[in-house]
Amino acid sequence: MPNFLFYALVAAIPLGTRIFVYQFAAFAGEYGTFYIYASDFLLLACVILGLYRYKFSLFQGKRSAWLIGFLAIAFISVASAQLTGLAFSQFDRLLLAALAALTLGRLLQEKKIKFDWLVGILGGVALVEAVLGISQFIKQGSVGLFLLGEPLLGSEIQGVAKVVVDGAKIVRVYGTFPHPNVLAAFLLVGLCALYYFWLRRPSVWKFFGNFKTLASDIGFGTGIFIVSLGLLLTFSRTAWVIAVGITAVLLIYTLCNRQYYVQGIRFGILMFAVVLVLGFNFRPYLGSRLQLQADEPAVSLRAEYNRLAVDTIKSRPLGIGIGNQVPYAVMNGAYEKVGLPQPWQWQPVHNIYLLIAVETGVIGALLFLVFVARLLMEKWRKKQDQLLNLQCAIACSMFAALLLFGLTDHFLWTLQPGRLLFWLAAGILIGV
Repeated sequence: MPNFLFYALVAAIPLGTRIFVYQFAAFAGEYGTFYIYASDFLLLACVILGLYRYKFSLFQGKRSAWLIGFLAIAFISVASAQLTGLAFSQFDRLLLAALAALTLGRLLQEKKIKFDWLVGILGGVALVEAVLGISQFIKQGSVGLFLLGEPLLGSEIQGVAKVVVDGAKIVRVYGTFPHPNVLAAFLLVGLCALYYFWLRRPSVWKFFGNFKTLASDIGFGTGIFIVSLGLLLTFSRTAWVIAVGITAVLLIYTLCNRQYYVQGIRFGILMFAVVLVLGFNFRPYLGSRLQLQADEPAVSLRAEYNRLAVDTIKSRPLGIGIGNQVPYAVMNGAYEKVGLPQPWQWQPVHNIYLLIAVETGVIGALLFLVFVARLLMEKWRKKQDQLLNLQCAIACSMFAALLLFGLTDHFLWTLQPGRLLFWLAAGILIGV
């Protein structure tokens, strides 16, 4: 029964219900405040379960050695932080998430948690979040699920992410997440989960089979379409590009695999139809969003944040303390030096690799990258079981999608749902 805590934790990733505890730095806003989330209780319970069941054997293999080194460097960085309390709270969250990932990996390896159930929950919750996002788009505002963490949305509310289409402000959808990009990342992972259930069916099911085949096609095909629509309405260009890339890779993988060849063809037909329908019906939105200009804030601000990160790494190569990038930059005038004097511009570096290097130092970033690289390389070994190969391909796709997203955003390192999503995806990859 305790193993079901992980199923509940996966379902709770979008849950934004939280209680304010303490504000370490008012000028840092969200990034200087400590909250207790409803998901924290599940996370803590999962970690206690792992430590009780496996103790020190939880850390096995060379991969874990790199992770231990990274966590040790992150802990040492607390001593360098200007806001020690904030750093310690952020390290605690990182440690708990990493331990939960290792526990999940062991439980999957020992078949005490079922891969199909886990990705099924991810796909199902993504479908619910996509429907909520579509409702927000239709209403152009919140639908009232504030207790679950839904933000207050509206086209005239300051701070709400919007796009301009033919002169009109269109609200980007949030679901119950703190930002459309976080929802987009979750929907990407959920889309990979639904792909798994579409592709795992054996190729003996012909193109025109029995009622069971037809019902399966309609069910999973509709789910994939709805999640794809929700992903489109986040208006996250990074997510769009990653979705196209991941879909193309999985299509090539299945077409080159005898067992999944027929399903790969059906998958290609399905995704062509999805792209055709969405592209035709949302041409104005796609056209306005795909016009990328070098001087627009989404591009220019990211460039300035990256420049700030590089400057900080040069001056403090050993790190400034986990969770302290925004407070450090404000208190040392780093934002002003790169031309960002307004408080609304004081955001974390929008690249988790640079952000990790800033906060934990160059050594911490290198240890993190080696851990990630070893985790991915382990899964290239060919298995005799074709279903296991497909599970590896899906788990790698989920994790790779998040790693790519980390090149242009920070939420996988700084925000509760992003951190949980990243480390649980790592745990799934460890376990398959």
